[in-house]
Amino acid sequence: MKGKGALVRIVKRTRSDGPLGPFAMCSAASEDFPFMNSNPFMLHPLRALTRLALVVATACTLFGLASKALAKAEKTAVGQALPPLAVEYLATAPQTEGKPVLLEFWATWCPPCRKSIPHLNTLHEQFHPQGLVIIGVTKEKRSVVEPFLEQMPMQYFPALDPKGELNRHFGVTAIPHAILADKRGTIVWEGHPMSLKASQIRAVLE
Repeated sequence: MKGKGALVRIVKRTRSDGPLGPFAMCSAASEDFPFMNSNPFMLHPLRALTRLALVVATACTLFGLASKALAKAEKTAVGQALPPLAVEYLATAPQTEGKPVLLEFWATWCPPCRKSIPHLNTLHEQFHPQGLVIIGVTKEKRSVVEPFLEQMPMQYFPALDPKGELNRHFGVTAIPHAILADKRGTIVWEGHPMSLKASQIRAVLE
């Protein structure tokens, strides 16, 4: 059969140890099946794959920007005074009076929150000796948070706010969301924790 013979020729010409590897299949097949000549992917596999890679990269970039855009609040907290933090700390409560505070809203089920933890650990290691206090607040139960922290430790101060009072106070609609207050307790910055710059932290430490 002609079709069978064509397939045999294709297999012979498309061994993976050839100079073009799997891409050889496209060019070899087009010789025996003319309809493939009208397919841009068959004629230009490298070009098509390059375009596909650009599409994927663009999608990833847009997803990253979207995740940051979603970490927001309904109203701005900048200029407000940081309220008393009526939360339950999982360990020793930090001393916050007269110190700048970075308050972060997070949850164990939130992938961007988990991604932010190593970054916040680094900020804690770098700036806590100079006075910065980082507090990670979640509405989840202790029974959920403690096992999570065994797998992904927080070097800063994790805390529980089961009723979500702080979320409501600041109008937080998506997480992770962070708020930075200076030594006087005035909020000077808010946004995605990964967007916080070291220079902004140094400014509140002065």
